[in-house]
Amino acid sequence: MINKYLENKMVGQTINHFKILSKLGEGGMGVVYKAEDTKLERTVAIKFLPREVAVQEEAKERFKIEAKAAAALNHPNIATIHQIEEVGENTFIVMEFVEGQNLRQLLQAQGVISMDDVINFAIQIAEGLQAAHQKGIIHRDIKSANIMITENGQVKIMDFGLAKLPSEMQFTKTGTTIGTIAYLSPEQAHDGVAIDHRTDIWSFGVVLYEILAGQLPFRGGHEMAIMYAIMNKAPEPIPGLPESAAGKLQAVITKTLEKDKERRYQNIADLLKDLRRETKTSPEIITAKTLKKTNIPKRAIVLTAIVALVGVLATFILLSTLQNQRQRSVPLSVRALTTFEAFEAFPSWSPDGSQIVFGDTRYGSVDIFVMSLGGGEPRRITETPYDEVNSRWSRDGTKIAFLSDRGNGTTIYWIPPTGGAERKITETHLPYFERWDPAVHALGAMPWSPDSKELVFSRIQPTGEIALWIVNLETAGEKQITYPPKGAEDLNPCWSWNGKWIAFNREAGGNCHLIVQRVDGAETRILVKGEHHYHAPSWSPNDDKIAMFSNRSGTFNIWEIDIDSGDPYQLTTGAGMDSKPVYSQKGDIVYTLANHKVNLYLGGVNAPASEHRQLTSGTLDDFFPRLSPDGKKAVFQSSRTGNDEIWLLDLESGSQLQLTNHPAMDRIPDWSPDGGTIVFASNRLGLFQLWAMSADGGTARNLSKQEIPVPALGHSSMNASPRWSPDGTDIGYLVAGEKGPTLWLIDADGKNPRPTQLSGILGFDWYRDSRYVVYNSKSKDGSGSVEMRLADLETGEENVLFKGFASEVTVAPNGNAISFCQSASHFNQSLAVLHLTEFSQEGVLPRPLGEPQPLVEGHGIWHIHNGGWSKDGSQIIYSRDTDRGDIYAILNANELVGYGR
Repeated sequence: MINKYLENKMVGQTINHFKILSKLGEGGMGVVYKAEDTKLERTVAIKFLPREVAVQEEAKERFKIEAKAAAALNHPNIATIHQIEEVGENTFIVMEFVEGQNLRQLLQAQGVISMDDVINFAIQIAEGLQAAHQKGIIHRDIKSANIMITENGQVKIMDFGLAKLPSEMQFTKTGTTIGTIAYLSPEQAHDGVAIDHRTDIWSFGVVLYEILAGQLPFRGGHEMAIMYAIMNKAPEPIPGLPESAAGKLQAVITKTLEKDKERRYQNIADLLKDLRRETKTSPEIITAKTLKKTNIPKRAIVLTAIVALVGVLATFILLSTLQNQRQRSVPLSVRALTTFEAFEAFPSWSPDGSQIVFGDTRYGSVDIFVMSLGGGEPRRITETPYDEVNSRWSRDGTKIAFLSDRGNGTTIYWIPPTGGAERKITETHLPYFERWDPAVHALGAMPWSPDSKELVFSRIQPTGEIALWIVNLETAGEKQITYPPKGAEDLNPCWSWNGKWIAFNREAGGNCHLIVQRVDGAETRILVKGEHHYHAPSWSPNDDKIAMFSNRSGTFNIWEIDIDSGDPYQLTTGAGMDSKPVYSQKGDIVYTLANHKVNLYLGGVNAPASEHRQLTSGTLDDFFPRLSPDGKKAVFQSSRTGNDEIWLLDLESGSQLQLTNHPAMDRIPDWSPDGGTIVFASNRLGLFQLWAMSADGGTARNLSKQEIPVPALGHSSMNASPRWSPDGTDIGYLVAGEKGPTLWLIDADGKNPRPTQLSGILGFDWYRDSRYVVYNSKSKDGSGSVEMRLADLETGEENVLFKGFASEVTVAPNGNAISFCQSASHFNQSLAVLHLTEFSQEGVLPRPLGEPQPLVEGHGIWHIHNGGWSKDGSQIIYSRDTDRGDIYAILNANELVGYGR
């Protein structure tokens, strides 16, 4: 009997916040439904454990292992497991809903797959397996039916239900084989032989043979005949392979299908190396491909999910519609335009497409360079200690607009392409360092009107929302054109070529929607809702498509969306961060391929930076560390799983523990004074709010309902950090208010949330107890510069401690010093310490002792983000943020069949 929750009559009902839409299938290990996640407004697949299986503890444990294995993986070529839930007697997994068809169905429909697609699919499958193996996870059931191909040609490896995790108990009984027979490795087929990741390499070889030859390498009339062939026979050479790079795949297949696993490829990395060498495919960017048009009926397979119990394998399939299938008439050509040892970013085209302008950090801060595509060295046209970011060439070719903070907030300037005197256009009112993410997105891919007389930009409102404005350069007149809801931010505005529309992204609660609006305000359309992030739209020359960068494939890549149909199309599939695409008038796209990593460091306040100890060494982002009260651990935010989660680091052993594992974003943690609880910001309920959990892990609980203004991309989250007061009575956090971010307090037990009188706060920390705070805000003289103040919350008395570039303040436990980030440039941001006079019991507020002293200097390649102090005030933990980037161009981007060109 299937549990009553799993009956077909449940279609239309809601379990938790999942509305059941239709039943997809069932098997020995689960029943699967298509559902709507009503909280995050996305379509998901839900796999329920049948009741008669749930009573078997062994089967239930296998079901949970499937969720645990897949949820540990976050890679564009692996289907995502969002979460595991229990409702009453029911246990279910919430999975990514994958549209497309599996490789087996594709073979059956087409009979043969083109060589380009074979190579593309093979590399994507291998990259997905590599990500799993690096985490110690073995799939054990790789086969063509378990590999989905989406409409845009992206591979998704499905169903880690038979996965084997390290240190997990195994449920395979003696005499039982797992996996479809024809894909089993010899060690899987041989009873009692231990298996490891090399079994996936064998199965991968079977799949590669199958899609090249159109048939399996090991065949027979019954199971025993197939197993005999696997154990004893060599596969027949694949007939008809050309004498070319594709023909060399035979050698790769032979090595994957070595019956002795010691002679097989020993890891996926070596296999990938051979695949790329033999096929001359770039390891950085694999050109995205779509499925070629076939005679498949319009109702094609859009989801395959396999549910299995030991000895019972079942496949379930949902039929749906694949529309607007597209193919390239010529392949995309991707070309690196810069390869300097620095961070090159923010590119845009000259009107005739013969030159690009971009930013470069080779001299420390971001300077603007102009480079001809015909050759020659780039010309530096700005030379200041400040950052000049988002350089944007006007359509008439006479001006380059850019953003810079010269000490009074993010301002828009323009400069001639040949260099010379810069001229101020207008102010965004965005604090550059404290609100880095929205500040650098205040100008979009093409902010200029077609006649280059007007410019569209983002400006922060007094209430904290960020709206779009248009400024006329001839009259200096300005007008507001968008009115975002509370807490929302309208960023990256881009003017259409015909001058009628503005495209932009709206960020709210950690989500990012893609919106187009008529310049006259007559019509607004949400083009894509923010299930994923959609940033920096750029109109194609015909205004029929928009390029953007998005993480909908797991990592940030360049995507294109058709305006009429809303169909997305992935253009790049690199492992780095492909961002900020800009169309030329010819239809080519220029963008930044960036690599960004952030690691943790610990150093003595009186020790040179060369003696500071590196604590983590990952290739992604470890941000915002805080030391435990006993000084033995650090809690921090990390993106190493592909999502922002809270992690714990043991400083003595170096071991690291993931504390949260949720599809939402968990950020900016802090300790309770007793070290037993961690408070953090999370958008689990849609908006970023205050959450808390035990320092040992476990279930998180929501503390507050007010929205914390945390940027969607999160690099400047530090300034919105919740902070537990040193005496343990209150938690302070920022909330959007009518006069900007306002400091709120809440009791440690989550009761009595209340605002203070402090508003317009850019960042804060406690001073000594719950009565005093140090905070940053704009100067009261109206200059737009930033001041650091110490305030008495009871009396309202304040002292100005510092004026100038200062962000990410943290206060030493004894109150005698403040550490903060200081620099005129984000990209060489340094860590400094400001010493204070002793606290007076008579209520006289401390004052600064001299000027800030440098602790760690940034220098363009990497820069500093602050963390926090040890309890004795002798050490500071912080992050070093390393940026690398090059400018790339996608040529032939306009040569697409069915795009109206």
